[in-house]
Amino acid sequence: MVELPSSTDIEEFDPWMGSLSGLRQLLPDSLRKLDAEICESLERVDFSFRNPDIRLSFHNCFKLNQEARDLIIQTPTNEYAVFPAQEVPQCFTYRSSGSSLTVKLTQMPLGTSTKFKACIILPGDVDENDLRCWRRAYVCCRITSRGNDLNTCFKIAERVVPGHLYAFEVEVETEEMTSTELVFVFEIQFDYSLVERSEEWEIKECGMLQLLEVPSLHADKHY
Repeated sequence: MVELPSSTDIEEFDPWMGSLSGLRQLLPDSLRKLDAEICESLERVDFSFRNPDIRLSFHNCFKLNQEARDLIIQTPTNEYAVFPAQEVPQCFTYRSSGSSLTVKLTQMPLGTSTKFKACIILPGDVDENDLRCWRRAYVCCRITSRGNDLNTCFKIAERVVPGHLYAFEVEVETEEMTSTELVFVFEIQFDYSLVERSEEWEIKECGMLQLLEVPSLHADKHY
């Protein structure tokens, strides 16, 4: 885990690091969490992440440039990534206001499942006095096809903050699909152990981008 201090002054590392001529990378491939919370002057993210279980937290990093945002979104991870945003980026093929959207595939999937990059945006501005911003929450995604439930996935978010985009991967089991139309419904629920009753937050926008199909076990067999 790497945590960058909460500071508005961090823009780059100290010049003395330039004398390390043999340095090829600063962060290890095994890095599992990068927390750059409230680094309000942070603009660039120039390194790639290879750990499939990495969590990227850029809460309140309002000056991130477009290249940094694209890199964060494109990073494959079984966890999630978060940074400030008010609308779904154009790189998401399917975009919708509210908490649900419909994806129309060009053909029926050939494999056992297909993966998507999903994102949701929470409305409003950051309010550090809102204690819900510091609670763990569950991001739930329910997938249906022609009214039939396919599967539901959950992601644990260590904290939820208004005015931020949360991106994560969703795998859809396609063997029971009878239509090329998929409906994704997102919901945020707070940890039941931390609140007296179930709470839900509104979702401003959501987006989906198809990534790849997981091939069938019989796909390469010839009869």
